[in-house]
Amino acid sequence: MKSLVQARVGRGKVDVFITVDSSQEDDVQVKLNAPLLKAYKQAVEEMGEKYLIPNDMGAAAYSRIPDIFTLEKKELDQEVFLADLSRVVTEALDTLCAMRAREGERLKTDLLGKLEELETFLGSLSLTKESGEKPRVSSVLDILKEMNRALNEGSDEFYTVPDDEYVLAQLMELSNIEMHKDFSELMDDEYRIATIDVDMEQFQSEEAVKNVSAINQKLAELFPDAQCCILGDMIEFAEMSVRMVRGEIKSFLFSFIVIAVMLILAFSSLRTGLLGMIPNVAPVILIAGFMGYLGYYLDYITMTVMPMILGIAVDDTIHLTTHLKYGLEKYGSYQVAMEASFREIGKSMFMTTAILCSVFFVYIISPLHYIFVIGILCVIGLAGALLADYTITPALLYIIKPFGKEKNKE
Repeated sequence: MKSLVQARVGRGKVDVFITVDSSQEDDVQVKLNAPLLKAYKQAVEEMGEKYLIPNDMGAAAYSRIPDIFTLEKKELDQEVFLADLSRVVTEALDTLCAMRAREGERLKTDLLGKLEELETFLGSLSLTKESGEKPRVSSVLDILKEMNRALNEGSDEFYTVPDDEYVLAQLMELSNIEMHKDFSELMDDEYRIATIDVDMEQFQSEEAVKNVSAINQKLAELFPDAQCCILGDMIEFAEMSVRMVRGEIKSFLFSFIVIAVMLILAFSSLRTGLLGMIPNVAPVILIAGFMGYLGYYLDYITMTVMPMILGIAVDDTIHLTTHLKYGLEKYGSYQVAMEASFREIGKSMFMTTAILCSVFFVYIISPLHYIFVIGILCVIGLAGALLADYTITPALLYIIKPFGKEKNKE
């Protein structure tokens, strides 16, 4: 039987259990114990003659005597038995091979074919890491391809999933046995749960969310009836980061509105308050431009810089605008008032900005990337805010003249 099984199943492990049922009627013979019956009969006859007891023993009475009948099994015909057993085992092997062929076909078309399509799709995503121009995507397909190549003398021609369903089923079982640790990490023993590992090139929260959405659509297309889920700390972190960025954008807009209202109240003029917001928004736009140029992405770390710069920049704008208003009342000319304002507070504006920039410049030498990015953006934003107050604010105040017309004073 062992040779018969090995001839049909070349690879993999097969356990064979054979049960022989010998309870059929034609396998048992009932024999009469004649010497014992004869002895009982003689004893009964002697008892009747000696004690004058009628002999009314019949066949039924004698049959109830213990051990009168014995059961014997027929001897097993070894040749007939082995022939029948070979026929049954052959039928079982035929059924097993047919089942494996169907299983291989199902794996090829319903699972492995779709897994390969999914792997190709995952490798084309924007955040998928590449190594030697090859996407870092791994699944059970890689194990099957490696095993198939190893079984064919290491030829690269065979680095593929076999098309033959029976060979594929055998290869699945062999891979599960020979590379069980790696195989079990990517597919369970019942071939019901498959895992695909994808390495990310870099972390981009917004782009990661887009990739996840595309993956979910592809999973619904390929496996509509399967339960699919995307796992990984980076994915959860990306979703959290997107929510935080959206919340910080709302906070920035809210702070923008609050600061605008405060400027309007401080100058008692709607036009002056809104005018004062223009140079304060300029450094924020400058930071956004440098982020795009330097390749920094908008996340919850970089988003914290913008409202901070907005709050710091508005301080110099208020000082400069207030001194201009007082100078206009004193000199009656915007140009003279502006020159006087720069003589009085221009140097102090530069010094306070320089001190703040030196503080954030320390962040640039940090080994942590996000601290380094905060330092760069803060220095750029503070320098941009000072430059806006030196250029944009005077130009707007001189052109629009929010405090009325000039008055000639000697």
